Amino acid sequence: MAIKAKSLRDIANVFTPQPFTQDQMAFYQPTAIARDGYRYEYHEILFDHIVNSFEHVHCLAIGHGGCGKSTEMHVLSSKLNDEVNIPSIIINATKDLNIANITYIDIFILIVERLVDYADKKDIKIPKSIIKSFNASLSTIITKEHWSHELNAAVESEVSISVLIPLLATLASKIAGAIKTASGFREELRRELKPNMGDITDAVNALIQELNNAGTDIVIMLDGFEKVPLEYTRTLFIQDGSALAAIKTHMIIACPITLYRSTDAAALQSNFPLAELMPMIKTHNPDITSSPYQPGIDVVKELILRRVDDIYFENGVLDKIISMGGGNLQSTFHLLRDSAFHAHMRKSETIDMDCCNIVLNKYATDVFLRVNSRFFPILKKIYEGDFTLENNDDVNELLYAGAVFEYNAERWKDLHPLIRYHISKRPEVLG
Repeated sequence: MAIKAKSLRDIANVFTPQPFTQDQMAFYQPTAIARDGYRYEYHEILFDHIVNSFEHVHCLAIGHGGCGKSTEMHVLSSKLNDEVNIPSIIINATKDLNIANITYIDIFILIVERLVDYADKKDIKIPKSIIKSFNASLSTIITKEHWSHELNAAVESEVSISVLIPLLATLASKIAGAIKTASGFREELRRELKPNMGDITDAVNALIQELNNAGTDIVIMLDGFEKVPLEYTRTLFIQDGSALAAIKTHMIIACPITLYRSTDAAALQSNFPLAELMPMIKTHNPDITSSPYQPGIDVVKELILRRVDDIYFENGVLDKIISMGGGNLQSTFHLLRDSAFHAHMRKSETIDMDCCNIVLNKYATDVFLRVNSRFFPILKKIYEGDFTLENNDDVNELLYAGAVFEYNAERWKDLHPLIRYHISKRPEVLG
């Protein structure tokens, strides 16, 4: 059940930048009107693609990190389940994978684990031939030495499928865990698995077919990939994109806006021809004064006030936090959370402007220090009013770092308001 914050301490917990759980659906706030003017939300677009397509949909969900994609994907999952009885599994790169070192092999192993676990929970009987295929393709020198003894023995015996399924799920989970955390033999394990990836893909598709025969086509959602370092996302989506595209079921894959705006976009779309952009919430206009865009501010404010009453904010504080978040919900939540924390530490009952400014100064400095000085000429151009810069590798680096936001409905770019705030207080920083 969604419970509003009743204290500053609660605010620090309620405004964690995480996607919804099922219990928090009452907090959901429609935002499309302030993103692109549509009357339908992002999850409704994806829902329509899935339920009305004659073929399996492989859709790239494009947008900035923190713009709200994860929430929309979780809402989509609930809508699919509740309205059309379509199941889904969600893999989150930041939670389930090592985003500092990731390959398509890691994703496939997690997909195996989640699909088998789903079959186990729903009591769907997987043919023994599929389990044998997985066991053979996952058997390497390392897996045989550490984890696969029990499944190997069970496959060769006459035990029931109900015993084999959880053993396979456990094996996949242990391999996935080792790839994520066991740096000592991560690369060797990947090298051993790589020659078997064709067989693993065939087994995944055979398993998906069995699950789909037991109901409606399952949806796989890969979330959080806009936070993966660019060198890995290029490899995942360009070099190894055909491997992901070989999965024969509906897939929604979060893809960095940086990659979608790069020269790699043509190669990207050869494997994933369908892409839906989730625009940023527009909270200001493209002018030198960053004049407020009230419809966007009102949407973000309503989203916040679903979680906490305005009595906890002194006059002007909430508007300032919203404007400094720039329509990026992750940034906005961080500012809210830390402002509430500082006010709580001061034994205050409300967030005052002094606490707000302490947090703004800290975050503005942090965001600015992410930017390499070679990009300062671009920052200066935007700061002085050039909002229509064409995409190039340097601009894409700034998009990835979160120093520049693209407001997609109107295709203009601006500095993160915290960057603009930092420069306005210290104009000499740009040299």
